[in-house]
Amino acid sequence: PARHHDGVVLAVNSDRHLYALDAADGTQRWRTATENIEFGHLLVTAGIAVVGHPSGRLGVRVADGETMFHEPGHGNGARAQVSASGTVFQSGFPNGIRALDPTDGTVHWTVENEMGGVEIAHDDNTVCIVWNPNYQFSAPPWAIAGYDAESGERLWYLDGDPDVTNHVL
Repeated sequence: PARHHDGVVLAVNSDRHLYALDAADGTQRWRTATENIEFGHLLVTAGIAVVGHPSGRLGVRVADGETMFHEPGHGNGARAQVSASGTVFQSGFPNGIRALDPTDGTVHWTVENEMGGVEIAHDDNTVCIVWNPNYQFSAPPWAIAGYDAESGERLWYLDGDPDVTNHVL
């Protein structure tokens, strides 16, 4: 995936690098090795490019390519992520969702013992996640849950309808 931020196009490539290109002429401003991360979910918030991938997470300052944090390993990864109010919410890593500070990677909270979701959304107060309580990524019944963005406390939960084959968040 590619993202545009303040005249810079950012992209994670299969060569395991995060690239920053000038949006006007395509010249490379910098590139940073991602080590074990390729084709990750990329977002930009607070001037930091955050890459989430099942094999780890990475935060790089867009202005100069300096690595702010790098947490390799399957337990640190993410299948999906979204940002709100200066926090990055990640899901799909083994057994949970997390909220982290994009500037240094500090984890504010983690909810464990649930299947990490494959879709995540927010409204600044609530983090909503679609996940499968049967631990199957492709088969219904999918469920939807809402968590307090500040604390990670579960606010509500809705079981998926087993007769519905697709849920959209």
